Amino acid sequence: MHWNRTKAPRWLQLSAKATGGVLLLYVCGYVLLSGLGKYQPISVSLRDEMAVYAWAPPGFYDPEHPWPGSMIAVHNPAGKTGGWSRKAILAFYPLWVLDTRYVHKNKTMQAS
Repeated sequence: MHWNRTKAPRWLQLSAKATGGVLLLYVCGYVLLSGLGKYQPISVSLRDEMAVYAWAPPGFYDPEHPWPGSMIAVHNPAGKTGGWSRKAILAFYPLWVLDTRYVHKNKTMQAS
């Protein structure tokens, strides 16, 4: 039995391959960044009793620049809690959420 099957147009095949390649680079790029990351504070209680830490690949967190006008910037020195890069987080948001939910879960610790 012979199936009369038509092939997809060449432009569709090429665009599917290109999309797959870009997606593979996107995922591999995040995996490489995540492998070099470390836990950084996302919140510190006002009395410095507890701190919550989240996983931050390089470029996601800058300890020298807290968000201007944030409560953390007002009440805590920049050395204790820096700022998270909104651009980096938004660029890799779906992968970062999966990473922090299933691989590098948030940690709550006593602040020192």
